[in-house]
Amino acid sequence: MTRILLIVLSAMALATSSHAQDQRSQDQRSKRREAVKELRSDLRSWYTREVLPTVSRMHTEYDASLSREDLATLTTLRADAKRLRNDVRKDMQSLKSDFQRGGRAELRDRLKDLRTKHRDEYKRLVERVKPIAKRSRTKLRELFDANEDKIEQWRAQAKKIVGDWKDDHDDLDMGNRDNSRFPLLGGDPRRSALRFILWDGTTPDE
Repeated sequence: MTRILLIVLSAMALATSSHAQDQRSQDQRSKRREAVKELRSDLRSWYTREVLPTVSRMHTEYDASLSREDLATLTTLRADAKRLRNDVRKDMQSLKSDFQRGGRAELRDRLKDLRTKHRDEYKRLVERVKPIAKRSRTKLRELFDANEDKIEQWRAQAKKIVGDWKDDHDDLDMGNRDNSRFPLLGGDPRRSALRFILWDGTTPDE
């Protein structure tokens, strides 16, 4: 009888401990989500205030250098690129909702299919942009060279914002996040140029 009682008590203690760990894990995830929202808000405010005016001026100057035909084509391609970004965001949100309901193997297959679909659509866009990018290469180089110092300053500022944020939330174990990139002018130069060309002039949602 005593042995049975000990087993029952041990099981109860294990269940209580497991529930407490689950609760702590949920609290941690909730805190992380709030922390990430805070970072996104800070970066968006900084980008809108410090970066966007210069990028918008560069974009206007770039568009003015294009032929009427190239600008008309780009207007269509930019609308397609924006639609694709929205589709990617919606698909990822839908996938996230499904992931919370289980079925990991099926979700991995869906994620792979979506990545292939989005990648193929983006490649088709890029192929149509390449001739325009080639014809306007000199102007692109001129704009980026003229603003190279600012771009480096922006990259350093973005790193500092993310670094300070990490320091403020070091108890949440946020991991090594890529903090060297920012919309339109971060990362690989060729991809940055493509993002810049395909930008429609509105403030990015992310």
